[in-house]
Amino acid sequence: MTPDSDLAASSPPTAAFRDLDIRPLPPADEPVSVFSVDVEDWYHSNFRSASVSDGVGLVRRVEEGVEQLLSMLDVVGVKGTFFVLGCVARDHPDLVGKIAQAGHEIGCHGMDHALVYEQDPDEFHRSILQARQLLREQSGQPVLGFRAPSWSITERSLWAFEVLADCGFRYDSSVFPAANYLYGVGDAPTAPYAIGAGRSEIIEIPPSVLQFGARRFGVGGGFYLRILPMGIHRYVRRSYSASGNLFMCYVHPREFDPDAWPLKLELNFFEAMIHRFRISQVTGRVEALLSEGGWSSFAEVLSSRGWLDERR
Repeated sequence: MTPDSDLAASSPPTAAFRDLDIRPLPPADEPVSVFSVDVEDWYHSNFRSASVSDGVGLVRRVEEGVEQLLSMLDVVGVKGTFFVLGCVARDHPDLVGKIAQAGHEIGCHGMDHALVYEQDPDEFHRSILQARQLLREQSGQPVLGFRAPSWSITERSLWAFEVLADCGFRYDSSVFPAANYLYGVGDAPTAPYAIGAGRSEIIEIPPSVLQFGARRFGVGGGFYLRILPMGIHRYVRRSYSASGNLFMCYVHPREFDPDAWPLKLELNFFEAMIHRFRISQVTGRVEALLSEGGWSSFAEVLSSRGWLDERR
């Protein structure tokens, strides 16, 4: 049961990336982990059984969840990266500034919670430019990073890397190196790598996975954080650190807001379980992981390694 943490460094580009110019990035000398938040409201989802909703007529809870997160991060002394939906920034104009003033990095989560592989390049280009500009104005930060809703840069949307680079993004965290019915690329590298795209390279920082036989499983966030024993998350983090790879934790505001937990999307049994299973355990699990120390934002890690300064 060994995380495939050095795949990017030891293997050539996989079949899924055969048309991309991929360059593995060197491992770190010191262990470090990255903490991130996907800033969206409780009803933002891409579940197949959910109806599309713009939130009209629904209670909004994102500000309360972010407040709980900021308080917890202040107590444990951790600075992270908040990937904010443009529509959330638009509808809650003070929220991004509050996150930035607390010392956290602002990243972009798209304008709306739309799957990248269900958009065309022009549509995607327009939406992320709009979102990035709004987030830059509200945060006073350059907004260098992007994360796709539901990890939706897949084999169907590899064109997105060139669009992101051309829009000025310097790094991405959207390729999940384990495949399921909604997202993921099963043979994608599991350690950071650079992709030659558009006018410049863009850095890809994948979420963490556990390799078990021929299968990979996500760790450190979402449903995986809730269903797997804490010992698994700690084990993978230690293994990633030992190999110089970046371990990632990712969370959502609703997971820290008890008043959001009873709010339910109309989902089938399978997707309802994914959405709700043991959600009340997230706060305690994240606090336990963060209290162990060694956490940073994406921008801090990339800057310290010199990756943001590299050019072809």
